[in-house]
Amino acid sequence: MKEASATVPRWLPGAVLSTCFLFALVGRGTAETFSVFLLPLQEAFGWDRAQITGIYGVAALAVGCSGPFVGYLSDRVGPRRLYAIGVTAMAMAFLGSVYATELWHFYLALGICAGFASTCLGNVAQTPLIGLWFRDRVGTVLGAIGGATGLGTLLFAPAAQILIETYGYRTAFGALAGTVLLLVLPLALLPWSRIAAGRDGIGPGPAAIGWTLRRASREPVLWAMFFVYFLTSTAVSVIQPQMVAYLVEAGFVPLTAATAVGFAGLAASVGQVLFGWLADRLGRRVSLSLSYLSTAIGLGILMLLAVQPSPWLLVPYVLTFGLSLGSRGPLIASLAQRLYAGSALGRVLGFLLIGMGTGSAFGSWLGGVLHDEFGGYQANFIVAWVSIAVALAPWWLSRDLRRL
Repeated sequence: MKEASATVPRWLPGAVLSTCFLFALVGRGTAETFSVFLLPLQEAFGWDRAQITGIYGVAALAVGCSGPFVGYLSDRVGPRRLYAIGVTAMAMAFLGSVYATELWHFYLALGICAGFASTCLGNVAQTPLIGLWFRDRVGTVLGAIGGATGLGTLLFAPAAQILIETYGYRTAFGALAGTVLLLVLPLALLPWSRIAAGRDGIGPGPAAIGWTLRRASREPVLWAMFFVYFLTSTAVSVIQPQMVAYLVEAGFVPLTAATAVGFAGLAASVGQVLFGWLADRLGRRVSLSLSYLSTAIGLGILMLLAVQPSPWLLVPYVLTFGLSLGSRGPLIASLAQRLYAGSALGRVLGFLLIGMGTGSAFGSWLGGVLHDEFGGYQANFIVAWVSIAVALAPWWLSRDLRRL
């Protein structure tokens, strides 16, 4: 082992980290621009809010339903091919949206196709790879990579809004497709066979304790993580897909709203590193509790914005809701890597994505229905707060989770 490790070029671990960060930045960051397109699509086609947020819900459901299959691919074909599939699917999703004229076209492109692509470019691909290169710092490194999605939101959400206002939403979709296709360059140039072998040069190898998805599914801890994923995704998705529309309806101009959402993404980049670092030092329960508290406070600030739409209140929104946005995913993924490391890890992560995807789908659909039913967002906030409380409870009440 030591001899194999000694042959690793000094630049290669940094290249692995940078590559994972880049794919999350572009591949996942572009996917998180959906809220910028909500109002333009509503104005162009006259669809109601629930129909449009349903696109985001289908994307989230596609993430969950494709999780086990993508996990199987991750275990079988390796990161390069999985990333290539994800890049192709995401580019097709945006290109398809350029020419879409019916609601089902967007459900197919931005829903099913983009959701599948997000799975290929997310934790299922990254976690096994990071486990091979950064075993002692998985939580911190996954937090840093997860934060790339938030940074991508900062870059691409305002850029998409500017393109929409200047050239229209179809041009914006085309520009996002072209940006995603730039990821072909690292796929072609990097030494992927050496990257997939890991720091020790031997690859993931067989699971040391014989983990399979069937065996892991008998563990209460796995199901606890599954439902935490579901509830957390519900809490965020009941408001997040409508965030730009919410801020616009509160009195902000669209570009300011999109920029605020972008800065919340940047805060998420910092937050995922911060909460990952805290988890490695204070434990996951403390880190998760702080992240949920930050989300709950952020929701309160968002609710206040509807009454007092002050630009100054956007700052604490960014520093609370934004800081904790997406922070739970890398924490739970790092826990799964610790508990179920081995040749079945991708499938275990894919199974957990079902919880995340169905929670996001349910939350985004419910958020649109509640808005249309009550003509506002108060019910959305109540659902989000309740979901947060229930998601946090197992980490304090479950004896198994308290030990982790």
